Amino acid sequence: MFARPGVAMIKVHPSFHAYPLDGPAYEPVWVFAERRRIPVISHTWGEGRGFDHPLQAERVAQKHPRLPLILGHAGGSPAGVLAAIGAAKRTPNLYLDTGTSVIVRGATELQVKEAGADRVLFGSDCSYTAHPSLVGKVAYARIPEADKERVLGRNLAILLAAADLDFNVMAWITAPGATTTSVSAATGGTQ
Repeated sequence: MFARPGVAMIKVHPSFHAYPLDGPAYEPVWVFAERRRIPVISHTWGEGRGFDHPLQAERVAQKHPRLPLILGHAGGSPAGVLAAIGAAKRTPNLYLDTGTSVIVRGATELQVKEAGADRVLFGSDCSYTAHPSLVGKVAYARIPEADKERVLGRNLAILLAAADLDFNVMAWITAPGATTTSVSAATGGTQ
């Protein structure tokens, strides 16, 4: 599956699966992804609902220190964003995703300030929200331009370059004729 261009990440959605992120049935996913350093994105939400709280992701990341684990929505709610930032500060292989259906003023600045610009990834929350507002919250964030560049793509490129994908994802993304759709497909989208 990971030998063909276009498959570069894994996504799990514990609340849709009605199964806890730190439950044992996900263990084969974590082991496989950690061995190949393939980034995994998981839906997270601050109130937890018992399936996808950022602290559950922190437990997984601490057990699998070479697993790049991205907290989709970075916890989602205001309380969840704070929990996700705390987890990322304590756990070097956790990354925060900016894609939220709830736009909280200053959240991007707080993520970058507290977790570091190298630990924040642009997220589109594709197909639930409009992209302009999600791009805008990074583009207009009060952070240095170099940090915006990292968040809007460089950080994900670094994670993908480190993964054992059996193909050169960066050459594929920058190939002549590459489109936004092909780049989104190559990066696995970060919804």
